[in-house]
Formats: sequence, C-alpha cells, structure tokens
Amino acid sequence: MIVWLGFLWNLQEGKIEVPPEKFLSVQSVLRDILHNIGHVTARKVASFVGKIISLKPALGTVCQMMTRNLSVALCNRKGWDLNLDLPSECRQELEFWLKSLHSLPNVKLTPKSEIPEKIMFSDASSYAAAGFTLERNTKIVHYMWKDDEKNKSSTWRELKTICLVLKGLGSDLSGKLVKIYTDNQNVVRIACKGSMKMELHQLALEVLGFCVAHSIRLELAWIPRDLNAYADELSKIFDFDDWEVRDEIFTFLNKKWGEFSCDIFADCKNKKVSKFFSKYYSPGTSGVDAFAQNWDGENCWLVPTPNLICRTVSHLRICKAFGVLIVPRWESALFWPIIWERKYKNFRYFVRDWIEFERPKNFYKAGSDKNSIFALDVFPSNVLVLKLDFRYD
Repeated sequence: MIVWLGFLWNLQEGKIEVPPEKFLSVQSVLRDILHNIGHVTARKVASFVGKIISLKPALGTVCQMMTRNLSVALCNRKGWDLNLDLPSECRQELEFWLKSLHSLPNVKLTPKSEIPEKIMFSDASSYAAAGFTLERNTKIVHYMWKDDEKNKSSTWRELKTICLVLKGLGSDLSGKLVKIYTDNQNVVRIACKGSMKMELHQLALEVLGFCVAHSIRLELAWIPRDLNAYADELSKIFDFDDWEVRDEIFTFLNKKWGEFSCDIFADCKNKKVSKFFSKYYSPGTSGVDAFAQNWDGENCWLVPTPNLICRTVSHLRICKAFGVLIVPRWESALFWPIIWERKYKNFRYFVRDWIEFERPKNFYKAGSDKNSIFALDVFPSNVLVLKLDFRYD
C-alpha cells in the first residue's frame, strides 16, 4: 500500500482507495450541512462539493453525477456567505453521500478484463420498452409506455428502459457484474456521466441508485441497431390486454371480500396489491406466468382476459385456492358452462357468493389499446364478480 497524491494506492488489489482522514473530513462537513439544512451558506456547500469532486480519482464519475444539482444551486447563489436554497434534488444528493460514501466501489488502477455474470440487451419503441437476458432460460422484460411517456424523447425512453430492465430483473442481478447493450450512444454517455437535461439526469441517478442499493456493477455498451434486432422486436410487441378494473371497484370488493393478497394477472402499472404475477418480467413482480405459480394460501384478485377464464378456474381448483373472479356475463362464451350449472340454472358449487353489475359505467379502466371493449365508458354487457373457493374440495 502506497500513499501518494493524497490517496492509498493498493497495488495488491489494483485499486485507488480513499484514506480514512478524507472520509472523516467529508463526513464532518456533510453532517454539519444536514444538521443545519435551510441555514447553510453557499461557501459551506461549495466546500462539500469540492471535497467530493476531489475523490473522483478513487470513486470515479459518481462524484460528478451526484453533485450536479448542488453545483447548479451554487451557480444560483446570491452570495458566498448567504444561506443557499437547497431544493429536494440537492437534499437527495446529500442523503446519497450519507448512505453510500463508504460502500461505493473504487477505481481500478489498470483495466481488468472480467466476464459479465449477466448480459442483457435493451431497446425502446414509440409505445413499449423491452429487454432480455442472454442465457439458456431467457428472461424477458416488457413495459407499455404511459401516454405521457410516449411523448418523451427517444433518449429518455431508451434510458428509462435501462431502469426498467434492471428493476424487472433486480433479484437476479444483485451482487453481479452486469453488461447491458443498447443501440443509443447517448444513453451510454448519460448513464456514466449524467446530463444537463434534468429529466435525463434524474434517470441516470435512478440507474446509479438502484445499482448501488443492489451492489450491481453495471457496464453499458453501444451496439449497432442491426445487431440489436431481438430487443427491437420485443419492444414492438403491443400489449392489448393491460386494461384493469377501476380502483373504486377494487376498493369496494377489497372491503367486502378482501383483503386480497395477490393480483394474479398484472404488471407494475396496474397492480392492485404489492404481490402480483406478470406476463413478462416487470419491476416488483413476484413471478412470471401466473399459471406457473402456486396460488395456494392467497386471496386471489383474478381479472383474466376472456380467453384465460377457463384456465384460471382450473388452476384455482388445482391449487385448492380461493379468490374473486371478474368476468363478463357472456352466456354463449366457452367459459360459461365452467361457472354455470345449466340443469339447475345456478352457479356451480364453488361460487360461494356473487354480485352482478348491469351494463356498468366506468367499471374497467382502459389500457394501451384505446379501442378495446374494455376501454368503453359503458360496458356492453353485465359484469359478474364471483367469489370462488376450492379450499375444501
């Protein structure tokens, strides 16, 4: 270990480290600022920013990224010895350094070639984001843009896709060296250094914060568009079935027959409870492919597409589970005999209770497909809410 230019040169491990006294100096100023927030001079903040920037040889570009808002605030100062207004973005940067100063990885003295433990490709279209892992059992992340997200720049969407891919596969990536390929060169640069455009910089911080929290070592690399064909193809998948039941209806049923513990058919945008299963990997998902999961012990919130109703009832029976199923009253549909006993003109034994909504208004909330029958203000048929229970079969 050699001390040179104010840093510890760890030749054995090949990295530059911050001496303990530098850490203590930074922490002292940081705690003083946080303790007196709202009454801190520009000079004191500038001292802190300078100390962080001085750590760049050991900690890398994170020093620049995580002081950008503080630097902007300093540019707007009214005087060095006057109190400096610190908006929420600045306070977030201060909190980041308080939590992460000692846990950030050190800069390597010499580039070391390492094989990534996870390799992924990502892409974004005008209506969806997608990514996949390069491995035997490929994992796919897919996300339909909200209306306001569709109007964002292509760079914003590509960078947001990186966030979604990381969060969608978070549990698989923790503690690993992860390499993500994207066909947008700006994304690679912004994710490493940040951006003067605030909405892009916030996304870069989101990526950084997630990686630090999950001990992910992230490498981003550009790839030509023609070599990113599969991710491009996935990003052009349109999800016609991401509609949902309105929150007011859910709240009513949750009070009557809840509390529901799992939303069986959902994604990160339309989930009704914290535990949910999704079609693709989605941030926060508890499992991909609802029919590959065991529903036993869950009070299931079941809003399948009509073509999955038969399979839903069958899987509920197999798992000896219970829950509430939402279905249109379509007596000519294939699923109708599954729930209706024609001979006795009544629901089958496993339907313990039910409610019928007559041509309800604002029962469903539209998803990405604005022309869907489930996007209509007034649904064209009655809707049934069935309380199913197979626990005692």
